[in-house]
Amino acid sequence: MRKILIITSLYPNIENPIRGIFVKKQVEELKQRNEVEVFATEISKSNSYKRFVNDDIEVHQTRYSFPKFIISPFFYYNAIKKNLIKLINKYQPDIIHIHDYKHIPELFVLSKIINFKKYNVILTMHNDKQIAEKYRFTNVLYQITLKHTLKKFPKIIVVSKKVKNLIAEYCNESNKIEVIGNGVEFDFPKINREKFKQFFPHQNKAFQIISVGNLVHTKGFDLLIQAVANLNRTGYNVELSIIGDGIEKDYLNDLIIENKIEDSIRLLGKVEHDIVMNLYPYYDAFVLPSWSETFGIVYLEAMLNKLPVIGVKGEGIDGIIRDCKNGYLVERNNVIKLVEKIILLMTAEDSEKIIKNGFQDVIENHLLSKVIKKIENIYE
Repeated sequence: MRKILIITSLYPNIENPIRGIFVKKQVEELKQRNEVEVFATEISKSNSYKRFVNDDIEVHQTRYSFPKFIISPFFYYNAIKKNLIKLINKYQPDIIHIHDYKHIPELFVLSKIINFKKYNVILTMHNDKQIAEKYRFTNVLYQITLKHTLKKFPKIIVVSKKVKNLIAEYCNESNKIEVIGNGVEFDFPKINREKFKQFFPHQNKAFQIISVGNLVHTKGFDLLIQAVANLNRTGYNVELSIIGDGIEKDYLNDLIIENKIEDSIRLLGKVEHDIVMNLYPYYDAFVLPSWSETFGIVYLEAMLNKLPVIGVKGEGIDGIIRDCKNGYLVERNNVIKLVEKIILLMTAEDSEKIIKNGFQDVIENHLLSKVIKKIENIYE
């Protein structure tokens, strides 16, 4: 049986059980035919290491403090080196698969620690995490470091064409990059409705929109709230339920109060992933106007549950969602266009056909089992 070591900065924990859930789902699927262990890292106030078993998966969790970018590699290196090298030497994996989110310091440090001549190393890049610093020196250093780092990896997986295009300038060998998106489970656990009825829509007569994501600015929840307020002011009966938590929660709540639509919009907070999957069918549409999305698995989950979806043009979901074919795409950062697209979704005569196309596209191209087979082919 093949032994795989997953190294990732995206993995669920007790504090955030949905963080990096798509990586955990991939690990669970891989474990059906392989032996898998996980080395998971995350930022914390202090360094710590803990080994535990979660859902029959052995996880080695390393937490580390994260200072300014310029010196962060030294802190990351000191935090993980001892435990990671010890794990690799003991486990002796056939494959080391890195799921990366921030690139620096993780990728730079890992490229120095791992023996690329001895191990088959695969990299999955989930985004192009630019360092948005105002100092030119920092950006230049980031670019030079990432270019040097990516040369070390013989095989790179990216989750969308958008990510491939974004990292192309850092990687001269485009033939070693392959696009494999994240996948969704067809047979997700079914939960008794009594256990999540508090998340049901309030009134059946309203058009019910659901949205899911971290409450951060780039997800566009403020745009969605303004769009729903606009729709209700102009005579439409629309309700919105937002699932997620984050730093924008208070701001979004104030925006709801400011628009006097407390009866039409709810912030539901964190909800378990399996509950979210069971909750989708009680709603009429999924809308997420995120303008910084390198993939967007939540769109696929909604499509699998036969909801019409709205995403943003030019983002990672563009190309998977084809406008007015299997879903809808809207201009980024444009409340007026978002209102128009929601109205089109609500009134489209071919709505059933679009929903059917979306569902069929997920079944044919984006199921987790098919995604994992593609990844395993790269392992060979």
